[in-house]
Amino acid sequence: MKWEKDLNKLGHAIQGYAYFFLLGASGSRTSALTAWGGFEPLCPFYQRCLLCWLFPVFKFFMRNAFKLHDEQRNLPRLEFIEKLLDRVDAAVGPEGLGYIVGDHLTYVDISF
Repeated sequence: MKWEKDLNKLGHAIQGYAYFFLLGASGSRTSALTAWGGFEPLCPFYQRCLLCWLFPVFKFFMRNAFKLHDEQRNLPRLEFIEKLLDRVDAAVGPEGLGYIVGDHLTYVDISF
């Protein structure tokens, strides 16, 4: 259960860390729209248009929801990511041939 909770937290930490830069003051509108499918031809045209038109609104709300204006809040995210990756490295062994939990493939390995 601990790994499951930590992997869920890892997803949120990566998301917050990436959005800090993607939607930050120096972040590129084009990069964010690319990540969201704003230029993807397989994405319905109306959705691409809405993404482009409403980008400033999405950026504003996401920066506030994820507290992306505070760099001090981003540092713990990076620390958590690095510590969890170190734990995974230790669990799978120096050659990377082991599994995170036990001696066979589990949902934790697949989730990671």
